[in-house]
Amino acid sequence: MPTTMTADENKQIAQTIANQIGHLTLLRVNARKMSFSKNDLTFRVGNPRGRIKAIRVILEPSDTYTVEYFELIGSGVKLGQKVVSQVVEDVYCEQLSDIVISMTFKYDIS
Repeated sequence: MPTTMTADENKQIAQTIANQIGHLTLLRVNARKMSFSKNDLTFRVGNPRGRIKAIRVILEPSDTYTVEYFELIGSGVKLGQKVVSQVVEDVYCEQLSDIVISMTFKYDIS
């Protein structure tokens, strides 16, 4: 994998991750506000009126994924401090959907 990637390449990786998770899974967990950066896809999940919870899926050089579930705390300008609740490493693409669902409903009690 090249060390510097273009925005289009990063967007393609994010689209591939979303496709591997699956459209129905993303609907089921109420995924929204998707964003991407280098080798990852981040999206909010769960109840939009509760705390801000999100999942970040990172493509690793080993062609596996690391999946993080976290909450954003703070308000207004200070919003964005990340508190990671769970990290799963060495995830294969066929496991993404199950892990995203499990993380979302395990922690979504709002």
